[in-house]
Amino acid sequence: MVYDETFPVYAARIRKVTAGIAAIAAAAAFVFGGALYGAGVLLGALFQIAFLSFLRAKYIKWSEAGRAPETVGARLVAFTGARLFVEIGACVLAAFFLGLAVLGFLAGLLSLTAATIVDRVVGVIKE
Repeated sequence: MVYDETFPVYAARIRKVTAGIAAIAAAAAFVFGGALYGAGVLLGALFQIAFLSFLRAKYIKWSEAGRAPETVGARLVAFTGARLFVEIGACVLAAFFLGLAVLGFLAGLLSLTAATIVDRVVGVIKE
């Protein structure tokens, strides 16, 4: 089955950018805040990378199964909306296990946002 590969390619690229930003942020957090902050950043970023991997796998699976693009898009949006509640739960768990280093975890969660902005800026520069 032929399907649009725009989202899988984008998700793969953003995962790489997120991992790069997370590595830099984790190193800085380790130097300035300690090992727990560095670990928090890495855990937050790994959450985002795992989520993108999940969305990418679902997109490919549903597209290859021949589902309508509207259905696939609606389900991806539903998963993305539900991610907020999962992130809140993950933050609560991080607060229990990492203590005050939950700020590092939150910074790791923001690595996806930073990666999206960096990707957009690089795309504009390339044009």
